[in-house]
Amino acid sequence: ARNLYQQGLHDSLLVAHELGLIVYRFPLDRRLLWMEALRSPESCRKFLEQIRISAPGAEAALNWTVLRYKPERRCVTRINMGDRRWLVKLYADDHAYSAARAGSKVGAGGALRTAEIAGWSRSARALAWHWACGRPLDELPPGDEMTLRAYGAAGAALADLHQRAARTPLRYDGRAEQNALRCAARAVAALAPDEARRVARLAQRMETQLAAIPDAPALIHGDFSPDQLLVDGTDAGRLRITLLDLDRMGAGHPAADWGALHAWLQRSVDDGPCTPCAAEDALQAFADGYGSRGVPPARDTVRLHTAMRLLRLAPEAFRERKMNWRATISDSLQHIEEVLDVD
Repeated sequence: ARNLYQQGLHDSLLVAHELGLIVYRFPLDRRLLWMEALRSPESCRKFLEQIRISAPGAEAALNWTVLRYKPERRCVTRINMGDRRWLVKLYADDHAYSAARAGSKVGAGGALRTAEIAGWSRSARALAWHWACGRPLDELPPGDEMTLRAYGAAGAALADLHQRAARTPLRYDGRAEQNALRCAARAVAALAPDEARRVARLAQRMETQLAAIPDAPALIHGDFSPDQLLVDGTDAGRLRITLLDLDRMGAGHPAADWGALHAWLQRSVDDGPCTPCAAEDALQAFADGYGSRGVPPARDTVRLHTAMRLLRLAPEAFRERKMNWRATISDSLQHIEEVLDVD
């Protein structure tokens, strides 16, 4: 706070000494310093220049919309200037920026399409992409014919990604997956102490199975789910899929992306409106699309990664402040037992 006062930003701070509390006025952020550029059109134009974007003239109208904001971690915003649009991400640390920058270098090819990078700056820890058109796959009607075709196209795109060279700083090897599994188990046990033994038993079973799987350093998305896929309906009834948010792209087992999708669809069935039948159809369409471009991972390995992802997703209901978060955790553990075929 002292440094911010020295920068002349004291009007954006509310300091309550007796409470040991400091409140920052948006868009001021202690670690995302370039968010200050969102204060005015003039500073935003300078920011675009900083990230190597040649912006239209000063007469072009400029506005921005925050799409997602995690204080002191990351901010995702859409910037409109005239008839041009960009998706811009600000990162709080060099590690997150470097991983995202590596993901931004994955070009389109075959069935795979990615958003086109527009600008970047290491000093600002910021990346910008040209705005990609389409509708997120998770917003399409479950079970609809076009939705199933989109899942097939998504499978083909993911298969092409998995066959790329894994030149990335992130590694999802056995040790990293083991650490993530243990972290998820601790989080669930802390939220539901009465389920601690059950969680420990399931985590131990998954860890044992994980140790038996050799590392497969393919290039994986790392956070694969239907909301990371843009579907663009085109002429002649064809669909184009754009794969988004490659910030967590890394070298890992292809089954991790499959498991993430399986777990997401299971949660979608639990939350509605997706039905079990629609989820099964989506998975089959995805598998068929993937199989047209590559060899699917072993089913047992996919089941293991599905269970691991369900455990990692279990605390999400608490983070989202849902009233039934305790029941959601219990349901997640039951799904894990079913996937692992635990009596």
